[in-house]
Amino acid sequence: MIGRLSCLLLAIVLSNAARAELPPYVYEAERQAARDVVVISDVQVQPYAGKNPSGACTIKGRVAAVERGASFRPGEAIALKITCITPAYQSRPGPFPGYPQAWLADLRSARVFVKDGMVIRRGLESLDVPASKSK
Repeated sequence: MIGRLSCLLLAIVLSNAARAELPPYVYEAERQAARDVVVISDVQVQPYAGKNPSGACTIKGRVAAVERGASFRPGEAIALKITCITPAYQSRPGPFPGYPQAWLADLRSARVFVKDGMVIRRGLESLDVPASKSK
């Protein structure tokens, strides 16, 4: 009985630890290391079309502002790879898997942290203003 209980407790502890993402400071360090930070408007997303539940989508739009870097210019059309997941994605242990395709499809404007032509992990912030609620 004690052996089964010990095994059960160990399994619970290990499964909770396995689900952990990387600590927030890891993603913040990646943001600090991003070569370019731009605000894009008129966002469109080309979804991942592979058979796996996660992969790279393409996010497109117009550069509304350049906050850091010299790779992009205001008014320029932009297309970047971004990790994304489909509704078929099953949560797994490890780092941030990507953004849900449905959430990306609803974006209209965003701040993106870019390195080597790709949006870094946790490098996208929605700048969309939520619709005000009518009373």
